[in-house]
Amino acid sequence: MREDDDAHRDPNLRCHPPAWGRRQRPRPHRGGAGKDRPDSGDPSAGARDEAVQAEFERILQTAEREID
Repeated sequence: MREDDDAHRDPNLRCHPPAWGRRQRPRPHRGGAGKDRPDSGDPSAGARDEAVQAEFERILQTAEREID
């Protein structure tokens, strides 16, 4: 584009073109583990949470025994 074509525009547009195709603001964080979110409809989600919690407890007890 020639300089005289841009004469009617804001001069900042030549230095800072708009970010086409980009989100202007980041999406808000949708944080939290499964219990903080509404039910996803996955019937095995609760069983997985319990299995993860049991595994965590087992690892924690093993670590405590090694410290003692």
